Amino acid sequence: MLVALTFPLAACSQPTPASSMMATVPTPSVSAYAYETPVAKPTPPPPSLPARPVTTPTKLIEQVVIARYKQQGLEITPAEWQSLSSAICDDLAAGGTGRLLSDVSKAATATIQQEIADLNVDGATLSGCLDLKPKLPTGVYSTSDLRDDLPRLTWVAYMSDEIEYSRLLTSYIEAVGEYGRRYDVDVSDLLASVPGSGGGGYSTVCADGWVSSSGGKQGACSHHGGLR
Repeated sequence: MLVALTFPLAACSQPTPASSMMATVPTPSVSAYAYETPVAKPTPPPPSLPARPVTTPTKLIEQVVIARYKQQGLEITPAEWQSLSSAICDDLAAGGTGRLLSDVSKAATATIQQEIADLNVDGATLSGCLDLKPKLPTGVYSTSDLRDDLPRLTWVAYMSDEIEYSRLLTSYIEAVGEYGRRYDVDVSDLLASVPGSGGGGYSTVCADGWVSSSGGKQGACSHHGGLR
């Protein structure tokens, strides 16, 4: 006799349709795979042509006065000299002798004080407080050589300014060349604007101290150890 065997069927879930599975996968946005377009950086401005240094007579006198104080073993700052010079001018305008001493010189010997007083009067008057009075007022005297030495000092200051300007121009030319190479820019107009570039060049100082008039040109100091 045949016996029919029956087995309980386990509950099975129906397979998820492929279309349903695809629906559960997040669709990537286009921006997730898009590359940002690089933004071109603007070319920075070129180096600026340096200004010519100018040592004004007032600044020159200030430097000389401070240096001569140091020769006497005294120290005076630019601010202290400017204050003293203004006080001397006010004293002269009021009819005084202008022979005022700075605080640092009051402890010096009488001889040094005399020299400093002379220097102070000359320094203040040459700085411009007596624009309408080229000579010292009656009763005001001075044995300082500052007045007589001023033309020579002015020439020295002028030459110092020229040497410094040559150095600044040399640095500018080097910076312009580097600017042109780095950013692939034509810098011929910038170099043509350098003073002296259209003629014999400008003055520049060589390594051995020689002042060449061919600054900005190749080989300007080729026989003098190169540029300083």
